[in-house]
Amino acid sequence: MDYAFLRQEGIRHLERLGAGLWTDFNAHDPGITILEQVCYAITDLAYRINYDIKDILTLEGEDAYRSLHSPAEALTIHPVTLTDLRKLAIDVPGVKNAWFEPVEHVQPGLMYDPSEEVLYLKTSSSEPEPSYQEPAMRGLYRVLLETDNSQGRDAASILSEVDSRLGPAALSARTSSIRPF
Repeated sequence: MDYAFLRQEGIRHLERLGAGLWTDFNAHDPGITILEQVCYAITDLAYRINYDIKDILTLEGEDAYRSLHSPAEALTIHPVTLTDLRKLAIDVPGVKNAWFEPVEHVQPGLMYDPSEEVLYLKTSSSEPEPSYQEPAMRGLYRVLLETDNSQGRDAASILSEVDSRLGPAALSARTSSIRPF
């Protein structure tokens, strides 16, 4: 835990190992600068190892858990980007290009009943209750595909493979994928 002792021992080892090649052991030498940084790091680690972890992570008088990052701050929020999904769709044989458009309103729309905490499918003939709300749709995308006819594949098989690659969460452009709750 003594910086001066570590520096002196490091220089002693350098003199013994590189005596014929290394002759300048002054502070301006880059090798000595690196040795000093290593000595500082070892001294700092030895000093901190005696502390409780809560004392290392917090400022004086703070709660140990308040200074830690929350999961929302530490974890990524977009592990898969739209570009990643687009690449998955384009890699399907027969797909020339793909676009993802955000779906803001599902037709027919969904209605949310806050009193029962239930989603309902709004049909064109029924008028929703006044307490019902239209939920904001986030994370739903309409997939538009440009197919390549030179591949010799029909549109149904291409769409099926794109659907399987994007997974069950992908919203297809087909209205048959919308089902009542």
